[in-house]
Amino acid sequence: MKMDWDLGDLYIAFDSIEMKEDFLSLQKYIDVLNDYTKNNFSNSLGIKEKLENYIKISEDVVSVYTKLISYCYLCYYANSDNKDVMGLAGQVEGIYTKYIELDAVFKKWIKELKSIDLYIEDSELLKPYNYYLKSKVCEAEHTLSDKEEYIIASMRNCSSNA
Repeated sequence: MKMDWDLGDLYIAFDSIEMKEDFLSLQKYIDVLNDYTKNNFSNSLGIKEKLENYIKISEDVVSVYTKLISYCYLCYYANSDNKDVMGLAGQVEGIYTKYIELDAVFKKWIKELKSIDLYIEDSELLKPYNYYLKSKVCEAEHTLSDKEEYIIASMRNCSSNA
């Protein structure tokens, strides 16, 4: 039985070009989502398109974030002396904190929508996200202010995720 870890499906090395590109992509996707959120969640025009676009951009963010953070933690678990990997994990978590802040804005917006079921039923893209979208509505009932949500997300980087 082979006992070596092979993380090649994620990245070939900690300092690989692919990892650096994904790190930059994560920041880019967060910036795109930030702009999108600022420009689209202040009214209820084009709801279906706004939901679809938010889902598409969020998928990009979460996909790249998950790949990066998984690699960092798996490397750390294999060698807990590797401080560079945890430094990168902290940077990735720091960038992802902005996503959590933007998600709070999305939750507030989606909470105000009437008949979200109609938008979901009318979109092939949204149907697989039925549970996700409805859970965001429920979460919005317990969401704090934007500032408080950001503070809590930032604290996670320093405490529970550390």
